[in-house]
This record gives sequence, structure tokens and C-alpha cells, in this order.
Amino acid sequence: MTKTRFHQFHTLLLHISVFILFSAASAHAASLEIDNPALPAPGNTVTYTVSINSAPEDIMSLGFDLVFDSAILSYQSFQKGGLTADFGFFNINATPEGDLRIGGFEYSKYIKAGATGTIATVTFQATGSGDPGMRFAAVKDDIQCWDTSPPNTLPTIAANQVFHAYKCSPAGTVVGALAADDYDDDRLDIQIIGGNEDGIFMIDANGIIKVNKNGPLNVTTGTSYTLTLRASDCKGEVQETVVIQVIPGNVNSDSRIDLSDAVVLLKLLAGIRTDASICLNSDVDGDNSLGLAELAFILRYVAGL
Repeated sequence: MTKTRFHQFHTLLLHISVFILFSAASAHAASLEIDNPALPAPGNTVTYTVSINSAPEDIMSLGFDLVFDSAILSYQSFQKGGLTADFGFFNINATPEGDLRIGGFEYSKYIKAGATGTIATVTFQATGSGDPGMRFAAVKDDIQCWDTSPPNTLPTIAANQVFHAYKCSPAGTVVGALAADDYDDDRLDIQIIGGNEDGIFMIDANGIIKVNKNGPLNVTTGTSYTLTLRASDCKGEVQETVVIQVIPGNVNSDSRIDLSDAVVLLKLLAGIRTDASICLNSDVDGDNSLGLAELAFILRYVAGL
């Protein structure tokens, strides 16, 4: 290889290396940022700068909360930044929880993809000492799924959750509320992704598990279901399993077991007519009939024994 070709090759390698390093750094750079100035002594003011670093797409509407320790900082005022100076609407309001809700929109002089600059500067008075824990929450609209600094926190689903469902419960019966949370108050998407192949259960947008529309819950085998659930906030996801125990004894086919089931069963045993929809699958001892065993089970269940 001649000296000239070696120099050209070396230069090409250098350019490729710089490009790779720049691309890797850009891929991990947060798009929505807030700085971390030193906290002054109580009684003095401090200003935080909220900025965008190379907007991934056009922004006509944005919204987010700034969460902080109100025992350390007291909100004073704000100023629009260069990127929002021409927004038709932009404001900051305190929430009932003491956080700040920031939002704005502009449909003609909007923020263009690739833009870098300031959204707003927010001034506080220091009222205490320590880390105020300044972070973003409830990021929405055109910036909903952006990377943030401080970074997003993954949602959580509490472990070892157990629910009860009653045989012959009609479609739409509530089984229970999933204990799931998002530290950043982002909107959660919760789905059942395993253990529900027959579509017996569903979960709504609020995390409420129900008997599905193709019920009623009239299974004859198995006493429990183990469902795998996924909670995601578009920046990450977690998975967890929950157990749904199917309980017999729901003689009158409603959504619960109570003394009305015992009354209906006593009428059946006495040969008295009843208008209740009888759940023959509420057998508890496997003899394919309703009798004293079911009555004893219902009374113990209602009594919490």
C-alpha cells in the first residue's frame, strides 16, 4: 500500500470512528432535559432550565409535570424559552399535589424536528436543604415517549397478587383491581399476555380484571388460573404473574357468594320453586349434585372460616 493510499485509508477509518462515536452518544442522549443547579441557602432563589436536545419530531403540543420536594423548594415564577417564545399558549400551574404542570401548543410556529433549545426557565425559592428530587412526570402529547433526563422509571406490578372469581359469574363481573403503578405518572398500557388462551378474563385500561364477554365463568376443571400481565409506559415494560382462584358455591349464578346462595339452595333441597338461574357447576365435592356439602361450604365461606 502506498503512503498516499495508507493516509486515505487512515483518514477514512478516523471518520468512521468519529461517526460511530457520535451516533452512539446521540442514541443515548435524552431529548427532554432539566439541569441540576446547586441549591442555595434557604431564602435565596434558584432557576432550573427545561430544554430539548435535538427534538426527534415536530412538536405542536407538549405537556408534563415537574415533581419536586415542596419542603425544599417553593415555586416563584417562570419565563418562556426560545423554543416556546412564539407558542400561542404556554403556561405553568401548580397542581393540588404541589407539583408544577407545564403545557403549551402552537400549530403554525411549532418546534421543528431536530431543534435544540430552552422550553422554559423556572425559578424557585430555596426553603430547605438537601436534594429536591426534581424530575419529569406525566409526559404527554407530542413528547409522550421521549427519553428524559432524569431518566424514566419503569412501571411496577406488585408481586404475589391473588384474586378470587366465582363459578358461573356473568360476563363483566369484576374479579379485582391489579396493583400496578408508574412512579412518573405516565399512562400505563396493561395487557394479559399469558395464561388466558381461552379468553376467560380481560383487563381494562384502569387495571380492573373482569370475567370476559364470552363468559360466564363456568369451568369444570382446574381451580386456578395463573395470568401473565405486562405493564408498559412506552419507554419500558415489566411483567408479573397473578393467580385467580376459581371458587365454587355460587348457586344463584351472580357475581359473589353470600347468604342468598344458601337460601336458593335450601329452597331447592326443600322442593320449593325459585326463579334464580341455578349454577349446576357450583358443586364443591365432585358428586355432580347440589346438596348439604354445598350448603356447608357457603355458610363457612360467608362466615370467613
